[in-house]
Amino acid sequence: LLGWLFGAEAGLPRLEGATPEAGELRWGLVCAALGWAGAALFHGADLGFSALSRRIGDHVIAKPLAAGLALGALAVPLPLVLFPGEVQIGELMEGWASIGAIALVATGLAKCAATPLCINFGWRGGHFFPCIFAGVAIGYGVAAVAGADPMFCASVACATLVAGVQRNPWVALALLLLCFPVRDIIWLGLACLVGAYLPVPGQARLASAADES
Repeated sequence: LLGWLFGAEAGLPRLEGATPEAGELRWGLVCAALGWAGAALFHGADLGFSALSRRIGDHVIAKPLAAGLALGALAVPLPLVLFPGEVQIGELMEGWASIGAIALVATGLAKCAATPLCINFGWRGGHFFPCIFAGVAIGYGVAAVAGADPMFCASVACATLVAGVQRNPWVALALLLLCFPVRDIIWLGLACLVGAYLPVPGQARLASAADES
């Protein structure tokens, strides 16, 4: 509301609305599948890096340093993996067509693995913007191959991934409406339902944690 009144967006990226043609809708299945793959990769990496972090112990310098070295190695071929995602979504919107489909999808998936690595190894921050960025990158990658509406592909992949990570379609939808226009709510809502209810690694642990909370 304050952003609407005063013209500020508080750093939140704003994506354009989707206008897919009927023949492009089938690519939504590909975007949803890759978005779910990103969510599954996030949870699998979170399980693995959480266990590794506990085994290493409380090394407040060594663990963040190791995560930084791994992140730097990923950033050599995929430089956009380095950053949280708010600014980089804008860069993708302007230049995604020149990056290449493989690099876009690889960037999104690498971000899904790098984010839990950093969080579990002592870096401060959260996963909301990195996951939104990862989903948008994956969606643009599909659009680069298919020639489909890039905003449609980005919204479906992003919503599936974010809901798959959150495991709650309504929270994911509310979060995504801060970045996507309300008129995309059909694509976003359906993709959030798909992402939230498809199985992911460690689902039993997530359900147990939710019951305890």
